[in-house]
Amino acid sequence: MWTELVAAAVVAALLLFLIGGVVGWAGGLRGFALLATGPALTVAVIAVASVVAPWVGLAWSVIPALIALVVAAALSRAVGGRRSRKAAASRRRVDLWLTGTVLVAAGVATTQVMLSIGAPDAISQTFDNVFHLNAVRWILDTGSASSLTLGQITAQSEGLAFYPGAWHALVALVVQLSGVTLPVAVNATVIVVCALVWPMAAIVLTRALFGRTPAATVGAGLLSVAMPVFPILLLDYGVLYPYQLSLALVPVALALTLHVLGWSRLRDAASSWQRALLLAATLGGIALAHPGGFVAWLALSTPIAALLGWSSVRRARSRQARVRVFVAAAVYLVAGAALLRILRPPADARGWAIQSSMGEAFVQGLVGSAWYGVVPVVAAVAVLAGLFFTVRNRSRGAILAAGIFLVALLLFIIVASLPIIPLRDIFTGSWYNNIPRLAALLPLGAVPLGAYGIACFAHAISRRIPVPRRRVALPVLGVVGALVGLAVSQAAPLSPVPAAIASAQRNFDDSGHPPLLSQDERTLLERLDAHVPPGAVVAGNPWTGTSLAYALGDRPVLTPHLLSYEDERLRQLGAELGSSTAGDDTCELAHEFGVRFVLEFSPEEVHDGHHAYPGYENLSESPSMVLRDQVGEARLFELVGCG
Repeated sequence: MWTELVAAAVVAALLLFLIGGVVGWAGGLRGFALLATGPALTVAVIAVASVVAPWVGLAWSVIPALIALVVAAALSRAVGGRRSRKAAASRRRVDLWLTGTVLVAAGVATTQVMLSIGAPDAISQTFDNVFHLNAVRWILDTGSASSLTLGQITAQSEGLAFYPGAWHALVALVVQLSGVTLPVAVNATVIVVCALVWPMAAIVLTRALFGRTPAATVGAGLLSVAMPVFPILLLDYGVLYPYQLSLALVPVALALTLHVLGWSRLRDAASSWQRALLLAATLGGIALAHPGGFVAWLALSTPIAALLGWSSVRRARSRQARVRVFVAAAVYLVAGAALLRILRPPADARGWAIQSSMGEAFVQGLVGSAWYGVVPVVAAVAVLAGLFFTVRNRSRGAILAAGIFLVALLLFIIVASLPIIPLRDIFTGSWYNNIPRLAALLPLGAVPLGAYGIACFAHAISRRIPVPRRRVALPVLGVVGALVGLAVSQAAPLSPVPAAIASAQRNFDDSGHPPLLSQDERTLLERLDAHVPPGAVVAGNPWTGTSLAYALGDRPVLTPHLLSYEDERLRQLGAELGSSTAGDDTCELAHEFGVRFVLEFSPEEVHDGHHAYPGYENLSESPSMVLRDQVGEARLFELVGCG
């Protein structure tokens, strides 16, 4: 099974890096910037292809993605104009510090994820996982991965039903191309996102701000795996797979934003139009992975916009020029406010309460102890050093890095502690006013700022070493320091990583009486095809895990999501199906919906809830039901009393 996970991870990595890599190459990106930007552009290509494919009569597969790749690459190349020969022909040497950092970070992050999930085919025992797994199955069954219709699985109706589906479309491709089961494909995709996409994105943003300094590069890689509030928290809580992918791409969008403005320390052969196109594509992909990631870019890019406005005012030589700057700033603010409002979820989904005082939230966010309650000492020291050197040096890159972190910190303080609820909702409603979602933003700012602190500290040490000895001493000290820092960043009690992994393990553990699906229940679901013919609908209390009959058993279910809309007819089935007899209204409803089988699982529910479905309970006493399969307490009944 582990070999299947490795194979699926290879497929996921090839999809994420090759598709976007071709588009990025056509757009003039080169070197590490090309590699790190590839996944963001891949998500953009997949997101657009999945929406367009149904319009032209294509079922979802790698074919629409490849067609979109060709179109995107051609468009990206066409807007390039004449390239800079110097940039295009610049020689690239292998950066051993960069290569080693990426490989080590990938290894550490892979270990973190594998320890968290416990098994290659493990599933998260959490609320949101029911939708995510069933949504991927829906794509595989219907051939449509469009974000414009993916929400039909919840609404249970045809027509426009938006839900961001880029992550689900990606996982569906991994299933199709690797041949593994759906849970293995999900875990393989998560490993690639956590171990490759995120660390490389964090490093490319750091290098865009501070250049190719080895200390900053190594520091960014080290810190990317030292703060589990991202990405491990989003594997632990929720589970928030699409949001995790979306946030992993935000540093790339920030780096491209700097690139468009000409403030990036990265060098490539891209024209201004190509850079703008690549940024627009990246933002579109982020939004269609999860709008929360787009709003995160909108918030975290405000320091860039503020510095741009300030420098523009200072450069303006006339009153008219200043007026144009202020008008542009006003348009930016109005557009940002409008997007915050448009992208907010419904009010009933934004009711999460505050959990701490402002002072506590400030300290937790500043030192990185949010959610898990353990200070990541290495990251905390690095961030504080970064703030100190920012005040001392006041370079543009440092100011921007500090600004990005402080915006993330401010948002966390607001969501965790601001008692003025309407004001809190204005700033953090786009993230459901949900503390874990805002805590996950902190590393996006902390990594480049902390890397800057590490680089400044390393520079201060190097100046104390005699020049003749630096050639040997600096690499040795760098390797030793990185290894010591890595060890400290992963071990308790100086790191929250063990606590985060333990918490995630509890949410993937299916032994005993798990909240969603036990081992016996899963075994029953995975052999449904022995008793349930294709097309026969399966009913059951969705809160006990029966809805996963669709994802794991490949059989349609009456309620594919815990929040699926239930009208009076569905409620009647849930209340009376077990006592139905041929010819009555309930049997007519069963025929209407195609219900022929019912799953009865143990009463444990996700979120420790209690939802009454008497029509799906005590079915062994019902003359209308016949037991067809049983594993432990998990039972499959066939409805025979309705004729």
